[in-house]
Amino acid sequence: MKSLSEIANAFLGMVAEVRHQLGPGLRESTYEAALCVELDAAGLKYRRRLALPVLYKGRPVGEFLLDLLVEDAIAVGIQSVGHHDPTFPEQILTSLKIAGNRLGLWIDFNAGRPREGITRFVL
Repeated sequence: MKSLSEIANAFLGMVAEVRHQLGPGLRESTYEAALCVELDAAGLKYRRRLALPVLYKGRPVGEFLLDLLVEDAIAVGIQSVGHHDPTFPEQILTSLKIAGNRLGLWIDFNAGRPREGITRFVL
């Protein structure tokens, strides 16, 4: 069984491959679908467009839509905006709290440099 770090590193390699092959400027759903092709090829489990229940004082009050959950361990948010909005990473932190995951990745495929488009969060 792979460690969380090994899974995250493999997934970040997939992100790099998708960005290299497709380049910037496409819709978020296109990058998400391409990442799913990579995940399938690597034999990693994932859930796409996962609706997570939001509870308030123990009662359901809504849903949070998570772009990808990889190996039931890594929450992934995908953006294609090219600018840093503080609310985007906050969404990943919220998803980590809701889903009970420890590791989250926020990926912006339109960032200037590939490394600038990846933010890692650990709870």
